[in-house]
Amino acid sequence: MSPDNIIATTPRLIIRSITVDDLPVLYERIFGDEEVMRYISSGVSPDIEHAAQRVQKYIGWEKRFGMSFWAVILKSTGELIGNCGLIPVEGHGPEVEIGYDTAQAFWRQGYTSEAAAACLKVGFDTLHLKRIIAICDPLNTGSWKVMEKIGMHKAGTTDKFYGMHCLLYDITAEQFAESKSSPSP
Repeated sequence: MSPDNIIATTPRLIIRSITVDDLPVLYERIFGDEEVMRYISSGVSPDIEHAAQRVQKYIGWEKRFGMSFWAVILKSTGELIGNCGLIPVEGHGPEVEIGYDTAQAFWRQGYTSEAAAACLKVGFDTLHLKRIIAICDPLNTGSWKVMEKIGMHKAGTTDKFYGMHCLLYDITAEQFAESKSSPSP
């Protein structure tokens, strides 16, 4: 793995740029899995060609915006277990959102929160964003629990994004900096 494409590391994870070589695993574990994609507005990829379009979109976003959904790799095994990252909302902004998808076999082990927290740090410390939002279907309790765990605050509900009713969470650079300087409970 080239250091050039590593976005962040955590004690258990490597977050790196997605490549076309990731397509088979992303399709099998994420994009083609109905349960993983259950609350994602774009839905499950019906075939690998559709998943390839997603991967190309993510690669394009990184080139264009310097941010994207990135591959989440388990350090202990080298396995791709999901994706997580920052994108302009609906692919054009101006708001920037954090998003994540994790393969079912790796749910409820803290990996998603760990990756999302690292991506927030990249957003504020490297990309110098002022605010990051997160949105999810109100029924997706796993997602909004991650948002809360990483320090985001519920800002309400909205129908503004992706043509769906969703919960809206956010965190500002100032709030993020304060949370990092506060002693842990």
